[in-house]
Amino acid sequence: RRVLKPDGFLVISSPDKKTYSDDTGYNNEFHLRELYRHEFEDLLTRHFPSWRLFGQKLMFQSVLWSLDQADPVTAQTLLAEGDDEIRSNILPAPLYFIALAAAHDEALPGSTKLSLFTDRAESVYQHYNDEVGKHICAGEMLAKREREIERLRALKTPLWARLKQRLTGRQ
Repeated sequence: RRVLKPDGFLVISSPDKKTYSDDTGYNNEFHLRELYRHEFEDLLTRHFPSWRLFGQKLMFQSVLWSLDQADPVTAQTLLAEGDDEIRSNILPAPLYFIALAAAHDEALPGSTKLSLFTDRAESVYQHYNDEVGKHICAGEMLAKREREIERLRALKTPLWARLKQRLTGRQ
């Protein structure tokens, strides 16, 4: 805070230790420290009178929004595979925390309910589709090879039987 201009603000992030490491068992060797939400909030509170906390997670979503008016954001979550129950405003646990922090509220940028980010080529989605395509092709190739193996097994005659047929002149 001491190096910020009076009207400046800081953008700072931390993985949510619970969802990033504890729940997954993942250990990122490049993270010197990861924080639980309450630890991150305590750190912010010690140094900044004003802050806002956001959650971030890479997700595949179906997004629907009004082009005619500025309606509030609604999140709907299908509770289980094959379940018809949908609950509104149930958001997944964030993988990362991102905080905006400043010396006073007026220095913080305006609040947003939802921010969506992608690149023009939608490269993450394209990579996902490419990988799914590769798995489908691999499955088809394996099925084709399994059929060929079964065909060859059905045709095979033991070597000794073929030799006996040749020696005896029987076909």
